[in-house]
This record gives sequence, structure tokens and C-alpha cells, in this order.
Amino acid sequence: MNDYRNGGMETGGGSVTGPLTGFAIGAIVGAGIALLFAPDSGKRTRQRLGDSAQKFGRVASEKLDAAKGVVQEFGSDAKAAFKAGQDTFAEGREKRSQSQSRLGGQQYQSEETTH
Repeated sequence: MNDYRNGGMETGGGSVTGPLTGFAIGAIVGAGIALLFAPDSGKRTRQRLGDSAQKFGRVASEKLDAAKGVVQEFGSDAKAAFKAGQDTFAEGREKRSQSQSRLGGQQYQSEETTH
């Protein structure tokens, strides 16, 4: 099972996804601001802003897909853990039931022999 407490992808010292996401978003926002203040024609600036928006959309989509994958994997792990818990509980209940049946039968037999 994966460790989801630190954001997923682990590399010895910590999470990689948080800083990378922050860097990507910062780079895109910075590029957009730079385009707004750049001395260029209105048409060219709008084109560059559109390109930046598309790039941001792709990055956001990739991050969303990655997050969906983590959630789905976590859900699968949780279902498997729940099923294992159910199975263990059922096995324990069956063993207790068998144990009680054997003890009950032994107790009944010992009462018959004493009477």
C-alpha cells in the first residue's frame, strides 16, 4: 500500500508533488503577468495569453488526472483493507463458534457420564 499522508510520490526525504505543483503554477502565472506588461501588439499579447491559458489548462488537467489516480488507488487499497478486515472477523467468529460447539459438546458429554 502507498503512504498517502505526505501527498503521494515519495523520494526519501519528502513529497515531490507539492513543490513541483507550486513551481508550475508560479511559472505560468509569472509568464502571464510578464505578457501583460510586455511591449507588444494587442493581437500578439492576446495570442500569447491564449497560449499560456492552454498550457495552464494542460498542466491543471495532468495534475487532476494524477490526483484521480491517487484517489482511485487509495479507494482500491481501502476496499482491500476493509475486505481483509471482514474476512478476518468472519474467520474469528467461525473459530469461536467451532470452539464453543466443541466445549458445549464436551460439557454435555461430561454431564451425561456424571448422572
